Amino acid sequence: MKKDFFGGRDEIDDTIYSFCGEDRCLDPSSCEGCGRLDTATARAAIVDAVLFAEAGTAALPPPIRDWGYQADNGPHTWHRQFPVAALGAFQSPIDLCERDVGRSGGSLPPLITCFQPAVGGLAVENTGASWQINWPRDDMESACVLRGGPLLAGEEYHLLQLHAHWGAARGRGSEHTLEGRSLDGELHLVFYNRKYQPEEAMEAPDGLAVVGLFLRQQDNDDDEVVAHPELEKITRQLAAVQMRGQTAYLDEVLSVGDLLPPVTAAAGGGRAYFSYPGSLTTPPLYESVTWIVMREPLSVSGRQLDMMRGMRSGEREDSAPIVDNFRPACCRGRRSLRAAF
Repeated sequence: MKKDFFGGRDEIDDTIYSFCGEDRCLDPSSCEGCGRLDTATARAAIVDAVLFAEAGTAALPPPIRDWGYQADNGPHTWHRQFPVAALGAFQSPIDLCERDVGRSGGSLPPLITCFQPAVGGLAVENTGASWQINWPRDDMESACVLRGGPLLAGEEYHLLQLHAHWGAARGRGSEHTLEGRSLDGELHLVFYNRKYQPEEAMEAPDGLAVVGLFLRQQDNDDDEVVAHPELEKITRQLAAVQMRGQTAYLDEVLSVGDLLPPVTAAAGGGRAYFSYPGSLTTPPLYESVTWIVMREPLSVSGRQLDMMRGMRSGEREDSAPIVDNFRPACCRGRRSLRAAF
C-alpha cells in the first residue's frame, strides 16, 4: 500500500479509514467489515500509524510495554510499535462467512496431512500470552507435514509450534469469527515452509501456514465425557505452568492428527475448511500466513478451558490471568476467501 493513500494530515483528521488499506469506511457497504469497527479506535490507530511512517516513533504516544491483552498493551495499542497492525492489507484474523466464498473465490482441493506423533516428552510452556508447545525440528520420526489444499504444488510445510487463544467466559475467545459469531477458543497449529529456515519463513510471503481449529464448549454435567482426549494431554499439565516462563513435560505421546476434525464426504473425502492470505495474529504481525481454518469446531469441556484461564501472564501469583487473549477480527478487504466444503 502506498503511504500517500491517506492523503494529507488534514484529510486524516476528518476521515475514517479501514484497517485493510483499500476502502474507506465512510460507506460500510464498500468495505467488507470495517464499518463494524469502533470509529474512534480506527481513527486513532490509522493516524498514529501514518505519523509513525512519516516522522518515526517520536510522533507517537509513549511506547507500550511488552505487548499483551491488557488495557494498556492490548491489540488496540499494537499499531504504536507495529504500524502494520493499522496499515496492513492482509491482517488477521477475519470473519469467515460462507456467502463470501462464492463471491470471492473457488473451491479448494483437500489438504494432505502426514502427521507423526511425538515420540518423546514435549515441553509445554507458559509464554505469558498462552501455552505453547514447540514441535521437534529435523526429527522425521515425529514430523508433521502439510501439503495440498491452498498451498503451492510441491511445497511442504512442517509443524513448528502449537498454541491456543480463549476467552474469560463462554461465548468469546476465538480469534476468527464464524458468520459474525465468536466461539469459546481457537487452537493454532503453526507450520513453516521447508524451503526456508523458520526465522526466514516468518517474513516470506509463502513462509507460513497456520491451521486454525475452533474450540466449542459442550453442555454436559460430566466434563470427563465431553473433554477432548488429545487436548486433555496438554490441559492436564497446565496446573504446572501457572506462571510465565514455567515449563512442564507431557507424559504421553501427542498426536497432532487427532486434534483435527474428521474427514467428511461433503468435503470430497477431506476436511471442510476456509482459506485466505493473512498474517500472524500477534506481534510482529507479519503478513506471511496462508490461513487454513477448519469449519468443524473441536468439542471441549468447560474444565479444559478453565485450566487455560487459570494461567497467569506474569511471574507472580497476583499477576493478571491469561484470558481474552485474542485479537478482534480485522477487515477482509478485497482478499479472496476460498473453501473446501
